[in-house]
Amino acid sequence: VTGQDASVEGLQNILLGYQCGTVYKNTNLEADAASKLAIALINGEDGSGLATATVPDSVTGKDVPSALATPEWITKDTVSKVIADGFATAADVCSGDAAKVCTELGIE
Repeated sequence: VTGQDASVEGLQNILLGYQCGTVYKNTNLEADAASKLAIALINGEDGSGLATATVPDSVTGKDVPSALATPEWITKDTVSKVIADGFATAADVCSGDAAKVCTELGIE
């Protein structure tokens, strides 16, 4: 079983061995890229230095300049990354049955 978005429940399931991993994107990175692109457009710039990739438009088929965030695969050994990024708190993730595993992994 896998997951998407590194939810607290999903992270707990990973720690407990019920789920092998989850796909995680640091939304702070996405928001930062979006705000920088918006500011560039407001300033009359095209944002081409920020849009470093392209994605095909599903209607026209044309490549659209894009700023893409790289998803990360989170496993038991990397759950702490999600907490360090502030996407979840140790208090939430390390509750109930997951508390013992957090202690073993040094997640605080």
